[in-house]
Amino acid sequence: IGQEAMHSREHRAFNESLAQLGYPTRFVDRITGFGLGVGAKVLPKKVQLAITAALEHYTATLAEVLLTDERARELLDVDEVRSLFLWHALEESEHKAVAFDVYQEVSGNVLIRRSVMLATTIGLLGGIALASALSLVLDPGTRTRKAVRNIRDLRRSPWFTRDVRRRIMAYYRRDFHPDDFGLWVMSGGTVSLIGPEVTSWLDADSRGPAVRLRNGIDIAPAIAAGAATLS
Repeated sequence: IGQEAMHSREHRAFNESLAQLGYPTRFVDRITGFGLGVGAKVLPKKVQLAITAALEHYTATLAEVLLTDERARELLDVDEVRSLFLWHALEESEHKAVAFDVYQEVSGNVLIRRSVMLATTIGLLGGIALASALSLVLDPGTRTRKAVRNIRDLRRSPWFTRDVRRRIMAYYRRDFHPDDFGLWVMSGGTVSLIGPEVTSWLDADSRGPAVRLRNGIDIAPAIAAGAATLS
């Protein structure tokens, strides 16, 4: 609970900093909160749980891209921001199976899981497109040609690789489980964690996240002295 509370606090502070720079994070937060509030009132509990499980699959997939792909980390060229997102990524990878396991225990309905994943994907991509468009429109420094070039370059982005698509689509398998995909890098790979966000998280939860291998076995925590060595 303390970890999640700290998570929310740091992201609120980050979003507020972006808002002060002119990005529409307050508007996005309000729309997101409204949508979640409506869903909590009208959707069955098992559907709400399926939504959480679907979103956790997205966040865990993208988190592990950040942890294992140097190109993704290089896109975060501000040390404090990179530290925040690495910390977030480790946290998401740590508990990526929790909501899914609860859903399987409470319902386990494959049709609902697949349908909710499809609806979540449409909503998530639509929300990202809307937020990105608003940011571009509100940014006086935006140049149309540069914006078009950046959109075109998305096909080479580490977030849109074939492997990422494969992992997202795996969620539709009947026998899918989040631990089918583990957190790993080649032997000797290291993700350095620096900054107050990471340090405070380590202090709050000294166990750190367990590293999950492809076979789903949890091994000893991989965090010590402010660095996570993943092998």
